[in-house]
Formats: sequence, C-alpha cells, structure tokens
Amino acid sequence: MTPSERIIAHTKRITETKGKRFEDLNVKLVPRVYLDWNGSPGKQFWPADLHAFDYDSPAFQERLRRLVAKLGEAWDDDPRIFAVQMGLIGHLASTIIQRPRGAAAPADGGIPKGFQEQARARPA
Repeated sequence: MTPSERIIAHTKRITETKGKRFEDLNVKLVPRVYLDWNGSPGKQFWPADLHAFDYDSPAFQERLRRLVAKLGEAWDDDPRIFAVQMGLIGHLASTIIQRPRGAAAPADGGIPKGFQEQARARPA
C-alpha cells in the first residue's frame, strides 16, 4: 500500500461515526499535520533517519515537499476534507523554533534558510 493509499484508508476509518459517514452528516474534517507538538518526549514525529529539529537540512526540506505532495494526492478533491492545517515547523506547529540553551539567536530570526529562499523566489 502506498503512503497516499494509507492516508486515504485512515481518513476513511476516522470519518465515520456511529455507522454514518461524514459526508452523509454534512460534517467536514480538518486534519492537522505536525512534527513536534510541544517538545515533550513522545510528542515528536521525526523520521528516524533525520536529525530532530534540523529544519535547514536539504534532506528535511525534500522530505517535507514529498509529504505535502502525498497529502495533496490523498486529500485533493476529497469531499470529507474542509482544509488541512500544516503545523510542520516549530513547537506546537507555531513556527517557533527552539534553539539549544546558550545558543545565540540567529540573525535570520530562526527561519530556516531554505524557506527564506523559497519565499524570495516567489513572484510578488
């Protein structure tokens, strides 16, 4: 089963209540996708082959692009999905990136370089 098929199957399982489908009840799902809920052990979902909190690495950014593409493949045109909240950067998905104790605050405000470059590359 592909990752997109797994997402679709899970969505199907969770969008039924008391034997009725969400679409029959006129109910929509707003999934929230996050990697680090609050910095607590057990609330972080980083791939085992990546360093946790390494938002700048090319490997993380490529993995993030692939994740978003798979979610789009699974949920695009799904009538049960109203919107998708993407909380992928920082604790509580708030884009606040915690630095190790004693580390100086970065001049760039802590925004990963790759995301800065993508923002500059977008047409105004």
